[in-house]
Amino acid sequence: MNYYKNHKEKILSIIKSVLFIILIAFPFSFNDMPTSIYAAAICTSILFIRLAIQRLKPGYINGYKALHNDYELNVPKRVEVFELSNSVTMEILYEYLGVLRTMAIHPKILIIRFKQITEIKPFEAHVLDEMINRLSENGIRIYLSDVDANIENQFIKFDILRRIGEDKIFNKIDDALKCAKKYTRP
Repeated sequence: MNYYKNHKEKILSIIKSVLFIILIAFPFSFNDMPTSIYAAAICTSILFIRLAIQRLKPGYINGYKALHNDYELNVPKRVEVFELSNSVTMEILYEYLGVLRTMAIHPKILIIRFKQITEIKPFEAHVLDEMINRLSENGIRIYLSDVDANIENQFIKFDILRRIGEDKIFNKIDDALKCAKKYTRP
């Protein structure tokens, strides 16, 4: 039942979008047909971008809840949590950050969780170092959470600890979220 309701809402959204494009482009057709086509193309691209953002639903804009050991954590506004694991690699994080940098509204803080990560390879350390540089250019702070002693030693080895700062590395996600909440208060 819920599937049909969502499907119906999607179809209505598409119909509304098409009607909106027609209403915008129609007045231009009286003046000049190429201008009408140009206006329709611009409206279509804006609507596609809007639909993509709605589908991605970036939670850091309004805050959201994250699961942690069978309970929910409240993630404050303007904070994004990205979970690294054996299946979600550093390369996926790098691609995600490329998308994040192109968005108009950036999170203030990105918390990278090293959940189930036991080792950082040299190329992953290089990718993390490059991410720190790129995100700091956009004013996004990076916190690292779920960091155990082994990962922390590797951060020291690859000079990541000095670059990020000891105050931005946490053993638990709870501590990282508390610190992020203090930083993002209005």
